Amino acid sequence: KMAYTERTIKADEKEKMDFDDLSEKDDEYLISGKKLLMREELRVMYSMVWGKLFKNGLWENVRFDPKYKYYEDGGTTFKVIYNADRVAISQRKLYNYFYSDNSSIRSSVSERKLRDGIETEIDKIKFYKKKNEPELTDMAYIAYLNTLLLCCRTVDGMENAGNLFREFFSEYKRYYKFAVNNKSLPKVQRLKYVVYRLFPHVQKYYIKLKMKTIGN
Repeated sequence: KMAYTERTIKADEKEKMDFDDLSEKDDEYLISGKKLLMREELRVMYSMVWGKLFKNGLWENVRFDPKYKYYEDGGTTFKVIYNADRVAISQRKLYNYFYSDNSSIRSSVSERKLRDGIETEIDKIKFYKKKNEPELTDMAYIAYLNTLLLCCRTVDGMENAGNLFREFFSEYKRYYKFAVNNKSLPKVQRLKYVVYRLFPHVQKYYIKLKMKTIGN
């Protein structure tokens, strides 16, 4: 027996999707909230508020910060996951995401959008320091550096691009050793942060090569 629902592709276009039978076996596993937050490769998963079910109590004293126009979930959801003793992760298709071309996250790049993204990572660093979580703080610095590098790549073509690049890259140079000295990262990955410190524009070519390799 197949279950199906509708997934909105655009605001004015719908497509029927067939979902797997919920009785089928699934690659499910349990992990603590803190361990999930340590998984940098799962950052997209724990940064977004959608696609999750939460117990009400996890949101006690946690609210979305009105200072954000963009990425408000990125500055909030990690706090809720931190409060969770256990997180169940499932590969089942149980959630329909409403896709709108007019949503704020898909709007054109702006200085405000970049700064909000950076601010969410700074909030993580402050939060973990306050909670006396050195390992999570180290990982938060990695996310911060990655976001700064992304912003450096993104400013091309923007108004005031030169000043923004210098500002973001100056912050990267200030903190890049947090990644270099993080022994939990593979040596090759740590070396990349040194290369980007010396040759910041190399990362564009690396990303293009990486995406091309994934595409093949």
